This record gives sequence, C-alpha cells and structure tokens, in this order.
Amino acid sequence: MRAALALAIVLAATASAAADVGAFKRAWGAAARQQGEAGRDAQLKALELLTAQPEPKGAELLLKLSLAGELDVAVRDGAEQALIRCLAEPAVTLWAGEAVAGKERKAERRVVLCRALGARLREDPRAGDLLLPVLEDKEPAVVSAALRGLAGLEKKPVVSALVGLLQRAEGRVAGDARRALEALTGQRHGSPAEWQSWWEGQRASFRFGATEQRAEPGERVRTQTRLRPPGRGGRTLYEEIDSSRVLFVVDVSHSMQIPCKDVEGQTRTRLEYVKQALIGALRDQLGPGDEFSILSFGSEVQLWRGKAKLAKAGGSSVKKAAAWVEGLRLAGDTNVYLALETAFKIPKIDTIYFLSDGNPSQGKTIITSEILAHVRRWNAGRGVRICTIGFLAGDPKAVGIVQDKKMAKDFLEALAKDNQGTARFFE
Repeated sequence: MRAALALAIVLAATASAAADVGAFKRAWGAAARQQGEAGRDAQLKALELLTAQPEPKGAELLLKLSLAGELDVAVRDGAEQALIRCLAEPAVTLWAGEAVAGKERKAERRVVLCRALGARLREDPRAGDLLLPVLEDKEPAVVSAALRGLAGLEKKPVVSALVGLLQRAEGRVAGDARRALEALTGQRHGSPAEWQSWWEGQRASFRFGATEQRAEPGERVRTQTRLRPPGRGGRTLYEEIDSSRVLFVVDVSHSMQIPCKDVEGQTRTRLEYVKQALIGALRDQLGPGDEFSILSFGSEVQLWRGKAKLAKAGGSSVKKAAAWVEGLRLAGDTNVYLALETAFKIPKIDTIYFLSDGNPSQGKTIITSEILAHVRRWNAGRGVRICTIGFLAGDPKAVGIVQDKKMAKDFLEALAKDNQGTARFFE
C-alpha cells in the first residue's frame, strides 16, 4: 500500500513537472511572436513557470537558455537567476551536482552551473560540497568558476582542498586559488609551500573571521597618483600576471597623446608610457610556456600578427611583440565595443588586461551599460577574467581635450567587477 502511494506521488509530481514544462513552451512560443520589450518581458514571465515546481528537466532548459546567444541579455540573465532559484529543490541540486561532476560534457554549461551553485551557497552551504570535486575538472574555466563559489564557504576541508590545489595548479587557476584562500582566510602568503606550511601549523586552531589572524586583503580597486618610471620590472602598470593565456588590450585613441610626468620628472605622452610599461611586462613577466597576444584599439582594432590566436612566449615571440608595441601610433576615437567584441573572438584566453584612458566614443554602441551587457553575453560560459587599467595621468587641458574621468572610472570598475577582475587607476 505504501509503495503504491509513493509511486502515485512520484507519478503525480512527474505529471505536474511535465505540465509546467509544457506550459512554459506554450508561453515561450507566444512570447516569440511579440516584438521588442513586450516580447522580452513575456519571455521573462515565461521563465517563472519553470520555477513554480522546480525539477531537473526545467532546470536543464534554463541552463540552455542562459547560454543562448540569440536571446536578449536580460532574458539570459533571467534564465540564470531562475536556475539558481530552482536549486532550492533537492532533486535539481542533485542533478546539478552530477552535471558539474562530469555528466555534463559541455564546459560552458559546467561553468554556469558552478556559478549557480556558488550563488546558492548564500542560502544553503551544502551546495558547496558539490563544488569540491570540481577542483579536479580538466577545464581551467570550470575550476575557476568553482573557486569563486568556494571562496565564500567557511569550512576547513575547503581550505585544505584549496591549499592542495595551489600546490599543483598553474596560471590562472593558481591565481584564482590564491585569491579564494585570501578571501576565505584573511591571510596573505607568498608561495604555495608557504601556504601549506601555514595551514599545517594553524589548521587545528584556526577560526574563520578571527580578527587577530586576518591580514589586509588584496584590493579590488586601487588608485595611484604617483607614476614610477615605466618598465621597471614589468610591474608599473600590470603588477603580477598570474595567467598563462593572456590578452593585452591597449587604447591608442587620440586622448592617449595627453602628457604625463613620472616621479623622476620625465614627461611622456600616455601612449609612450603605456608602450614602455607593456614591453616591460612582456619581457619580465611572461614565461616560455605562457601564451599571449596583444590588441590595440582606437577607431578600429589591430591584432598583433593580424591573427585572433595566442602565441607562445618562447623563442623570438616576445621580441617581435615588443617591436610591434613600439610601433603603435595614435589612431582615432575610443571604440571599446569593437575592442571587446574582437577580444572574445580569440579562443583559449582566460585573462584580459584592458587598458584605456577614456569613455567609449565610437562603435556599435557607446552606452556603457549596453557594452557591459554584451560582455556578460560573450563571457557567460567562458569565465574570462578582465582586469582593467584606467590610465588617467596628466592634464587633458594641456592638449585641449575634455575628459570625464569619473565616468571612465565607473565603467572600468564595473567591467572588472562583472568579470572577476581588479581595477587600477593612475591619475
């Protein structure tokens, strides 16, 4: 009798779930026949039908929609938020855990699911247990997505797992593991061996949030008003580069002609300073196993070697890249949209250093909120980290240029925040 009753409940739930998916498909089809904002709003309303009684089939639909490039960004964002809400249902959480553990073959979908589970941690810390096995994933972007979630899970086994990962990780994943440990523990240590030594000595007595053992965390946004001479150790603008697949994006618009003075009293244009700083970073920070490329933009974009492809830093590549950077010249307005669109057409990159001195002034759109929305769409399943550098040093009036520095800073800060990066400003 009990078995029959249990079966009846399961069948009823299955029928209800099927009805919800069917109702969604009908509502979605009706929304597709509407135009503009009305159609978008109808699609957003249709998504809610899949959250009324969450189940794996509906959650899988939401996952696919969150990555559907043809949809409005607001609808894609809405699908991901609906997916997060569906994780309140244990059956959906179980499905997500199996998917991120390897059942889902598409890396971009595993990235979104890791992000959703990380968001779910705020309501249910148990979701974090599903992210720990993901640290063994072969796709770095998936591991990085899991690390962002685990950075908020105050459990000693998480710290142990991150310290262990740090011992074997390289490039972007190593940097993300270190940042997750800093956020989780409040500690800052140098090498992986130093992290391991600290944890072996402190694990038994460590308490999360203990003020006496917290160090100053790394700053996500920082402004400097004193320029060191460029190229000193390759860290004047770029600090430590912890990616092994990096793209440098450099603004060469006309506002980069503004003169600026370093602490030793030497005056250069913004562009000359940036060129020397970038050349220093190429020479001093890239190892022979790293891959990189460079993109410059003004009104148009230029790719080093003319290819949307990364190059190994070994051999003569860095020397050739430095010569190309040295030859960069001022070129028109600030086409930020085209620069970022082109950047995301380059496969394999996991980190972008985006340097600019102004606001978008040309391109498919110059509205910063729209550019940010497009970047979210391009980056949805890739997890590329964008670190921004606002090079605002010097007096624009010296060459008759008017600049809104606050607007530029707001945009670059938002671009970094949306994409797990840092924002640095030089004024």
